[in-house]
Amino acid sequence: MVRAVTQADVAREAGVSRQLVSLVVQNDKHVSKERRAAVLEAMERLGYRPNWAAQSLASKSTGNFGLLVPSFANPFYGEFAESFTNAVRRRGFTTSLAVSLEDEEFENKSIERFLELRVSGLAMISPKIEHTSLERIAQLMPVCLVSNNAAPSNCDLVHTKDFEAVKLATKYLASKGYENLVYLGQFRSIPGDTTHERIRGYKAAMAELGEEQRTTVILIDESVSEAARQVIEEFGPGTGVIAHNDLVAMELLMAVHDADYTPGKDIGITGFDNTRISAMPTISLSTIDQQLDLMAEKTIDLLISRGNNLRAAQQDVVIEPRLIERSSTIVR
Repeated sequence: MVRAVTQADVAREAGVSRQLVSLVVQNDKHVSKERRAAVLEAMERLGYRPNWAAQSLASKSTGNFGLLVPSFANPFYGEFAESFTNAVRRRGFTTSLAVSLEDEEFENKSIERFLELRVSGLAMISPKIEHTSLERIAQLMPVCLVSNNAAPSNCDLVHTKDFEAVKLATKYLASKGYENLVYLGQFRSIPGDTTHERIRGYKAAMAELGEEQRTTVILIDESVSEAARQVIEEFGPGTGVIAHNDLVAMELLMAVHDADYTPGKDIGITGFDNTRISAMPTISLSTIDQQLDLMAEKTIDLLISRGNNLRAAQQDVVIEPRLIERSSTIVR
């Protein structure tokens, strides 16, 4: 096995002390330009790479931030991962990514691995982990939940106003003249999950519209396409559908086309997330914009801030939602 080059090797090559090499690796400002240059040249010649894991034990910070997402089936998760990575990079740090595949056991294993890697903070989107376990983890490293409405007091939150956003979408469809207003989505019995507030927002909007008796919530068991067909067969033209997210909305769009109806003209559809694909001309989905880049910026800011004090009071950053109008809800 080839022996790794050490700081002692670099010190001998450069003719300096090992302590000086350590200062150069840590980018200490007190090292002169000449001696820094000599050390860096020796590192280059020998192919030295700093042992960041060992250094993190001493500094208590790796400058590497973890992100745990449920899957990449939903484009929102991938786009947030990209925005988060860009936000981290702008601050001079790095990102480690894990995908739980919506498996609770694998999610827990991934979180434990992040702890072993000593990440400087962990962001999680819609995790399944119990709050008692979250509280324990947040005692060991900064934790921020993204797109969640509740968390233990030692975890921070970044999310949009799910309740207000769906109220906005529901009333918007009513203003466009759609008569049957239906909510289509999932329900997860996890505290703080977006499904709770979005369904509640739909019901509140229907009550304010005087349509409380016509409230219809269709929940997806396994097949989104099956639930989408159910909406079309039961309600038909004139229906406005508030979808839980863009992914559900796009499945519904395909079902509408398959039934020889025209999105917007026959059945109005709103999504949630404003993912890039929703803006494509062939899809043109009206949707709720969560301001994803802003969410990512706020997430890394909270993780860095909590890194200075794990016992700080919870910060709950709420992003204002915006409705983006496209042809899936054209005026009828």
